[in-house]
Amino acid sequence: MPEKPALNHLIQTIHDYIVDLRSPLANLQAAAENLASQPDISPVMRSAFENIILQESALLATSFEEILKTSNNALKTTRNHIIFNVESFVKNLQDNFPELIINNMLAPNFKLLGDESGIIRLCDHLLTRIKKIKQVNCRIDHHEHFIICSLCWPGSALKAENLEKWQDEIITNDPDQRSLKDILSEHDSDIWCENKEGDNFLNFSIPHGPDSNKETKSTPES
Repeated sequence: MPEKPALNHLIQTIHDYIVDLRSPLANLQAAAENLASQPDISPVMRSAFENIILQESALLATSFEEILKTSNNALKTTRNHIIFNVESFVKNLQDNFPELIINNMLAPNFKLLGDESGIIRLCDHLLTRIKKIKQVNCRIDHHEHFIICSLCWPGSALKAENLEKWQDEIITNDPDQRSLKDILSEHDSDIWCENKEGDNFLNFSIPHGPDSNKETKSTPES
């Protein structure tokens, strides 16, 4: 099975949560054993041990909810993530958005890892909102363990509160009813906006597939 950076991150997160359960479990066990082994314990000590049980039980309940949420994300990642070429991604983008000018800086066989249909829906979600502002171009480039997909347009900068609002919206036609934030989280990805000399860049990252660093860059495409 190929390495999945986002999945590995989720597994590590689950492991960290489980390790953190050791302390409250040990405290619960100690408090319960003290109450069970000392039936004539003083009211003050009984109350102290009962408080420990209440506090540590609440902590465990919260931790288990976080583990459940994180494991659900891991299951989604396992189900949806595939290896695909940047050429396929560019073609799908162009087919879905014929008017979009795409400048691909990567070799056609450069491998990506993720939920390709989910990423296309993410692009659609963003483009639908940005196109209310200006004509949008797209640039795809390499950055360490990710590629950066940038949606570019001239004019005034995107407000931070608008980007935050978009991230919480449910993606149209997504079978899992995910938000933009959900899809980014499943890819262990970020999204951010920059303004450079009057041009805006709304950037988001997509993980590399295996051996992508061995691929050579292509000449820019339009």
